[in-house]
Order: sequence, then structure tokens, then C-alpha cells
Amino acid sequence: MRLFLLTLTLALSIFYLTACSNQGTASTPTATMNAQVASMQKNDLPAMRSNLSQGTLQMIEKAAQAQKVSTDEVLGSMSRQANSANKEGSIETRNEQINGDAATLEIKNPVTGGWDKIPFVKEEGRWKIALDKFMEDILKQTDEPAEPAKN
Repeated sequence: MRLFLLTLTLALSIFYLTACSNQGTASTPTATMNAQVASMQKNDLPAMRSNLSQGTLQMIEKAAQAQKVSTDEVLGSMSRQANSANKEGSIETRNEQINGDAATLEIKNPVTGGWDKIPFVKEEGRWKIALDKFMEDILKQTDEPAEPAKN
């Protein structure tokens, strides 16, 4: 459970660190990302919640229960940590890909310099950030055995 919480915190931090502050209409994954960052900067918990998928909200609720705190406390903590870490407020994005009700957006990670592929799902006619799917991908990568070295 501790690894799960650590990974969740890391994923949420990466998500925020790589997002920018322009408010969008959530008509595209990029607009949703921008709207979420603006919500986090204002510590607007209802708006933050509205940009997250149901699966992500359930994941945050489980993390809150494990920590014996409210989901609002977890969201507020995420917002505070992200705001203190994100001083520049600008990002690079690329390769927004929409496939039916699923999408991805690549975001340049300012810490590693690599590109993180953030998943989105369409719920209630809006694009929502699917950090639960992002976490699943991270956990799959940590569970996969390393490839043997080639000589």
C-alpha cells in the first residue's frame, strides 16, 4: 500500500508539474489538462474533481481512506505540493491522439526531460484525466522483468 501511495503521489506530481496554467473548455484533452492546472492553482477542489475520471476519483478515495483523511485533504495536498513545485507554469505537449472515447497527450517531464503519455477518457461528453490508467501503466512497467543485456 505504501508503494501505491508513493506511486500515486509521484504520478499526480508529474501530471501537475508538466501542465500549464491556461484555462480551457475541456473540449480536447489539452484543454482538460489546462483547465485542471488552473483549478489546482486556485485550489478549486470541485473544478479539480470535475476534470478527473471516475476511476481516478475512486483511486484517490482509496488513497484517502488508507491515509485516514478526506478526499478533499488529498486533493488539497496535491494542489499545494504541485503549486510549490511548479514555478514556471509552462509546458510542452505533443501528439494528442484521440481514439473514440480514449485519448492520450504526451507531456514533457521537466524533471526527466522525457515525455509522459497521459491517458484521458471521455465521460459525460467531456475529456477527463485518467490517472488511474497512468498508474496502471507505471505499475505494469515496474512489474515487468528487465530485458537481459545483449553481448
